[in-house]
This record gives sequence, C-alpha cells and structure tokens, in this order.
Amino acid sequence: MGKAVLRKKQKGGPMITCYTDGSSKKNNQESAAGWAFCIEKIDGTFIDISDSMRGTANRAEATALLQALLYVKESFPGHPVTVKTDSKYVCDSFNSWAEGWIRNGTLQTRANSDLWSQIINLKKSMEAKTVWVKGHASCEGNRRADKLAGVESGLKKKPAARKKRKKVEPLQNQIVKMNGIWYLRLTPTQVNSMGLLQKEIDANKQVTEEEEE
Repeated sequence: MGKAVLRKKQKGGPMITCYTDGSSKKNNQESAAGWAFCIEKIDGTFIDISDSMRGTANRAEATALLQALLYVKESFPGHPVTVKTDSKYVCDSFNSWAEGWIRNGTLQTRANSDLWSQIINLKKSMEAKTVWVKGHASCEGNRRADKLAGVESGLKKKPAARKKRKKVEPLQNQIVKMNGIWYLRLTPTQVNSMGLLQKEIDANKQVTEEEEE
C-alpha cells in the first residue's frame, strides 16, 4: 500500500492528507454519479479509490468524504487526517453545520442525513478536518479526484490505455556468425518484407531491360 505523506506531527501520528470529489451526470437523485478520494504518499504517488453510484452532486461529494474517513480509520488507525475538497457544502457541513444540526435536532430533516449521521459518528472517533481548495486549479490531488469521480459518473471519458512499444533488439543481437560468415538474422516479417522488395526490384529491372531492347 505504501506510507501516506507525512505532515506536521500530531497527536496519534503523522497527518494524512486526502483529496475527495464527487460528480453527478444530471445532478438528480436518479442520476449516474461517482465519488473518489486520493491519498498522497511519501514518494509523491497516490492511493486512488473510486466507485460509481446514483444521486446528486452533493450526495456524491458527501459519499466521497465518508468513504475516505472509513478508509483512513481502517488503514491508518490513530492518524489524524486533513480532507481537502472543492465542495463548500462538504467543507462547511463537516466543520460547522453538522454540529448545529445535532444541537437543534434537525439532522434528520437535512439532505443526505443518512450519510451525515455516519460522518458525524466517525468524526467523534477520529481527528479529522476538511479544508476547501479551489477546484480545477493547480492542486494535483484535487485534479486526480475530480477526474476519477468524473469517469465514474460518465461525465469524463476513461483514459485510453497506452500501447506498449515493441522492444527493438540492438543490431548486434541480430547478427550471427556461421561457418566463419556473418549473417543478418531476420524476423519472418522482415524476411517477407525483403521478399516483396526483391520482387519489386526484379520487376523494375525487367521493365528497364525491355525498354533498352
């Protein structure tokens, strides 16, 4: 899995930095949607996790936060986590609004209350905070999460797999010596190509000889 990126020392262990994002194709309850989170590792690479779902953009954003917190709690127990998101809905709800919903007893009347009740319980059992970042900017973690969530929702195309380049053998590996004579070792394709070339040369030669006659 690899170690997550280390930040300033906090109680319980080094800080984990995680980026989350959600996407909804038509932004309604039945719409194709997707969530994603990316955890930065020490070597600059990321742990990328995403999945598809149904729902609004806000529900996808909240789901991404919930899945990220569950993952960090299980995979990095005792470590505090900073979740960076471009969703002010998620950021404000997590840092302040949710506590007010609980105090005044209105949590169950809020959109996505099933998700927020789980998120609030997780918040009580671990050290976590959310930080808002500008979307589609220079933050690599945010861009990665945005792309993954977009692919899951169908708003973005899945990157085409890169074709592997054929390994070309060095020329010295294609030359063999037999009975004191050096030969060029050719593949069947090369032999076929040379045969076609020789036929063309012979044909041109025949035409030239006929013209001279």
